[in-house]
Amino acid sequence: MREASSEEQAGRILVVDDDERTRRALVRALEKLGHQVAAVATARDALARLAVEEPDVIMMDLYMPEMDGLETAARIRESLRLDLPIIMITGEGSREARLDAVATGINDFIRKPFDLRELEVRVDAQLRSKRSLDYVKARARHLEVEASDKERELRIALGTLDDAQARTEEAHLYAIRALMLAAEYKDTDTASHLERISEYVVLVATTLGLPEDEVSLLRQASPMHDIGKIGIPDAILSKPGPLSVEERRTMQQHTIIGARIMGASDAPVIRMGRTIARWHHEQWDGSGYPDGRQGEEIPLPARICAVADFFDALTTTRVYRPAVSPEDTLEMMRARAGQHFDPDVLDAFLQRSTDALRILASGRPDPVLDS
Repeated sequence: MREASSEEQAGRILVVDDDERTRRALVRALEKLGHQVAAVATARDALARLAVEEPDVIMMDLYMPEMDGLETAARIRESLRLDLPIIMITGEGSREARLDAVATGINDFIRKPFDLRELEVRVDAQLRSKRSLDYVKARARHLEVEASDKERELRIALGTLDDAQARTEEAHLYAIRALMLAAEYKDTDTASHLERISEYVVLVATTLGLPEDEVSLLRQASPMHDIGKIGIPDAILSKPGPLSVEERRTMQQHTIIGARIMGASDAPVIRMGRTIARWHHEQWDGSGYPDGRQGEEIPLPARICAVADFFDALTTTRVYRPAVSPEDTLEMMRARAGQHFDPDVLDAFLQRSTDALRILASGRPDPVLDS
């Protein structure tokens, strides 16, 4: 068993376990690995500690008196700590208990009595994931500060409010792109998905005759549709089979999380991205989610993205199923006109299906951030 690298893997770990022997054993093992460890005996003590400081990883017992690990994890996620890794410590928990834990937002599990090598590997994996997300968020904050400085420079040098607003919007977009990329790295089956989606929605928007400025906004905003997946547990995103009812309910939360990430910005592209993120899984007949909107209650950008997202999702290989042929996919879409899809939007896509097939076959590169 190696000691953690002080530069790469050493982290701040909070252990939450009412069993004193387990708690002490974990503290000793983690400190031997080079981590800074704090330990508490109850969930309430853990929540109180989180109110004043935040660790890199939480290791928490599933079964505790007064407030169990699931309720505690739910409270942590409700406070918007979406990317704080939580490793659940279990004994011989039932399958249902483990599924409930995943749906609540648990990132990983370790069984009692724990194996030291397994402990090392699982903690290091969560630390690496946390540091990657911390880097993305720090970079986004830096860019917003930098954009604010550049805005002031432009005001002084040019005296032009429009230029300053454009620079601020560029920073907003960069921050959102950073989060989009972080979400895309979690959802490893869709490496080129974002670029293809933007191309498909442009085909539909231009065929519908939308103004050029709206087409441009759609091109920029449509890749934000799945940004909320950054808040979905890896175990659900990478599950190689059908999701359970509980897991599917958790997955559907990415629409709400995505809209929340967009915040209340007035920038047109962010407003459109927020609209698409929340409602691109609504269906024309009202059977979609998260709000059960139907018909023209669903904003047009979300209706357009729904068609593009469906086509790209089915025609590409995913961890849980192989790709469906483009021809079969188009037949499935025709059958869902007026049910899943806005008939006019679907008709516009079908008119441009030859162009869509060309985009699909072109092999778009992985998405990158402009420097």
